[in-house]
Amino acid sequence: VSTSGSLPLGQNNTKTSIFVCESEPDVDTNIIEMSISPTSGLGTRSFLLNKARRWTHGIVPYEIDPSFSEAQVAKIKDKIKLFSDVSCVKWVPRHNQKDYVKFFHFYHKETCNSLVGRKGGEQVINLGDECFNDNGFQGAIPHEMMHALGFIHEQQRVDRDCFVKVAKQ
Repeated sequence: VSTSGSLPLGQNNTKTSIFVCESEPDVDTNIIEMSISPTSGLGTRSFLLNKARRWTHGIVPYEIDPSFSEAQVAKIKDKIKLFSDVSCVKWVPRHNQKDYVKFFHFYHKETCNSLVGRKGGEQVINLGDECFNDNGFQGAIPHEMMHALGFIHEQQRVDRDCFVKVAKQ
């Protein structure tokens, strides 16, 4: 792929979701790789570019399933407070908002999951009992909250090949 007159290395064209990076130096320094993902809506910073999937004004209404224990509700509220303390995102108790997140007490104890970004209507963050375990799942609740905000895993970034080297053995 020729890059003459196009994007500088390490720059993203957010209109087309194209990211350009140098290939691995041990392969061929003249080769340029491009990750093209025009339909994914993913940006190069692990966040959705599609504004329709973002929460309006950074406000996320939420409900908490009443079947959680008091200790589990306290942990969820602690993570909600953490977001308010360290970010511009505000999680607020739902009154009558159409779009909202429901923290759902999932029956499978090891399940912790969420959709990525705002989907519209009720959006569930599934939290099994192990999601509250500080031994193995310490960051599970904020992790799933970030998915609901629109963040993806680092390995899903369109520019990941600029930073990840696969050791073929």
